[in-house]
Amino acid sequence: MPIAILIHSPLWLLSPTLFLTVSIYGILFVVIHNMLHRHPAFAKRYFWWHWNHHMRNQNKSWGVVLPLTDIITGTLEDNRVKVKK
Repeated sequence: MPIAILIHSPLWLLSPTLFLTVSIYGILFVVIHNMLHRHPAFAKRYFWWHWNHHMRNQNKSWGVVLPLTDIITGTLEDNRVKVKK
């Protein structure tokens, strides 16, 4: 992770806000992605788009933190799994 932040450090000269946003998103990506793989029931219920990416169709639903990128690019596969309570 520190290497990714270092590689993106020239963004600081362009826009400190952009650099901080990219850095925070990268950190959230790593933390959330690791958490989802350690707690699959939580992932299945609250991050269904990521669950679908791994369990149904790996060519769709690439977003981890938010499905926003998938909505924009048209790759969101909205076939939520019914979770038993």
